[in-house]
Amino acid sequence: MGEIAESCISMALFDFYNFPTHANYTTRLELHTMDSQNDVVISASSAIDDSTQVKAIAAIIQAFEWKEVVLIYEDTQYGKGVIPYFIDAFQDIDVRVLYRSTIPLDANDDQILKELHKLTTVQTRVFIVHMSSSVGSRLFINANNVGLMSQGYAWIVTDGLSSLLASMDSNVIDSMQGVLGVRPYIPKSKQLEEFKVRRKRKFYSSNISNSETISDLPSLYGIWAYDTVWALAMAVERVGTLDPQFLRSSYTTNSLTDLSRIGYSPIGPRLLQTILSTRFKGLSGDFQLVKGQLKSYAFQIFNVIGEGERVIGYWTTTVGISKKLDTANKLRSNSTNMMSNLKAVVWPGDSTTKPKG
Repeated sequence: MGEIAESCISMALFDFYNFPTHANYTTRLELHTMDSQNDVVISASSAIDDSTQVKAIAAIIQAFEWKEVVLIYEDTQYGKGVIPYFIDAFQDIDVRVLYRSTIPLDANDDQILKELHKLTTVQTRVFIVHMSSSVGSRLFINANNVGLMSQGYAWIVTDGLSSLLASMDSNVIDSMQGVLGVRPYIPKSKQLEEFKVRRKRKFYSSNISNSETISDLPSLYGIWAYDTVWALAMAVERVGTLDPQFLRSSYTTNSLTDLSRIGYSPIGPRLLQTILSTRFKGLSGDFQLVKGQLKSYAFQIFNVIGEGERVIGYWTTTVGISKKLDTANKLRSNSTNMMSNLKAVVWPGDSTTKPKG
């Protein structure tokens, strides 16, 4: 995943400075990478508006009329950060969180199995999973082994897993049959399709590991990385190079990955405000930051079936759940049964019967 993101970033820099209207720019952005210690996806996931994603999942819970759920999340800042949003959202729709299951990021299979066995004793069978793919993939393989992916259970995953579904091994996908997921919707465009074609060509000529396939490219995070580079390059040009000098931070540590060791630039606050006010049409659609987070226009709701997935609906703040995406905000549901606003769902165990919760 790191190689894919880095490749998208390098393509973004090349495309930006070779764009016709940018030929006379006086600044040039040069990026230096460091080892993120496998936190690339976690950091990227944290950049989206989590509260909006939670509302989408709460709408799904309400659509299926479930009244009790279990939250399963990794024991990291990324995992725990979204939990207060879930609690508030479920209180608003009178849904109880019966149990919170916390999985360490470095948990071994025995630890995961121990926690999963606890879930077999919980009254509800509706589980919401918020974690990165590294621990999430092992969670589902073990859940399948202990019978928690059988008929009568419902599983919903957030973007940390759903946005990387295509990059997961086939045995992980096999264990996730019937899972529901939500992910930010990226509208189709000529610009995006052209980028995909060029990215595939680059794939064939590069030395990307065999575990990553053409279907994985580009990932949602790669697309966001591309747009973020454009936003940063635009902001740097607008601010200019007033003073490239870095001042030493008063707080430092000995960690090689601690950014405070680099110091800070006096133009930093101005650059930050410029980035926050930057608006443009990118690969991911309308690029806009709200309170420092990417604002998602809509979310796809999908069902894991067979070797892939099937989109069963969409969620937007203006319409709620609908089978088709309404870009003009004119669509309104004619039914009081929100479940009818989704296409038919195949649940774990190849069941069409809605699980109880």
